[in-house]
Amino acid sequence: MGWEWIDDWHLDKTSTNDADGWVYGPDVQRLKWPDSFDPSKFVNHARQRRWTRSRKQIIGELKDISVGLLKPGDTVPFPLSGLSQSGMYVLQLRPYSSISPSEYTWSSVVDSPGQKDSGKPNVCSELSVSTLIESEELLYCTRISGTSTSGSHKLWFCLSIQSTEIAKDINCDPIQDWTLVIKSPLSITNFLPLTAEYSVLEMQPSGHFVDCSRGIFGPGKTEKVYSADIRNPLFFSLLPQRGWLPMHEAVPLSDPQRIPSKTLSLRSSISGRIVQVILEKNYDQEQPLLAKIVRVYAPYWFEVARCPPLTFRLLSIKLSLNNLNNQVSDHGLQDYEDREIRERYWKIV
Repeated sequence: MGWEWIDDWHLDKTSTNDADGWVYGPDVQRLKWPDSFDPSKFVNHARQRRWTRSRKQIIGELKDISVGLLKPGDTVPFPLSGLSQSGMYVLQLRPYSSISPSEYTWSSVVDSPGQKDSGKPNVCSELSVSTLIESEELLYCTRISGTSTSGSHKLWFCLSIQSTEIAKDINCDPIQDWTLVIKSPLSITNFLPLTAEYSVLEMQPSGHFVDCSRGIFGPGKTEKVYSADIRNPLFFSLLPQRGWLPMHEAVPLSDPQRIPSKTLSLRSSISGRIVQVILEKNYDQEQPLLAKIVRVYAPYWFEVARCPPLTFRLLSIKLSLNNLNNQVSDHGLQDYEDREIRERYWKIV
């Protein structure tokens, strides 16, 4: 279904060195296409040749079932007609906005790294509705009209395919309830107590950088990035308010070739103090197509409100506990007469 012949049967003469398309061998079992034995030797009395015929897919006659408009946070059931009618159905999506003039093509599925080595490096797989498996898929839509301020001509989406067993059929095979969740391929949450300006840069194969996303987000806010190809090296820069300046250029956020940065350093233009900000991630190099979640936070952040000026000091509890344990082991806690040391010991414990 969905295909038509475009020519008649004809001999395949391009794969062999013989003018008539023959390959030779001593017997039928040792005939190997397109490897051929010497046809001039009388012992090679078995031969074969191949007939081929070409076909093409009838794109215009593919059945199209509209699922509907899916708004953020909404859930739309799959139409029953897509399951009751015969044929193979693939799921496609594309962004829609009544305000933006940009138009995009229907989505294509990016092959996983294992599929790229299967001899079809330039062919993308499709998301078949009838053969779903639990997985994470990466989809993209190409912009065909309108303008884009991000400099990218594609929008990217991560599709999480999840299943729940709800019953068993007459053969005791599980009946699955499938859920498809569309997510942004990259999301960044600001857990700093400061509003900050951020930038996400994508390194192209040529080595130059493309600005994928730039903006300002406040404490507790999450920015979702749809214009970055997470298979390429991504870099991240952060510029918080209140006089904090980055000490380095953009740090690697995601890189298939090397370990990405786990921290970035900021220097206060007022006091000169250096703060190390942690970039907590949910992904590693073994899952390149997994939706990437980044949390930006500092392990300690002190603020003084409605108090006179104070001086802070941080003490290592581990070192203090070790020192007190040594003292207690040498003298014995019950015989220790220093009340202050004894109280400090129990507070630490």
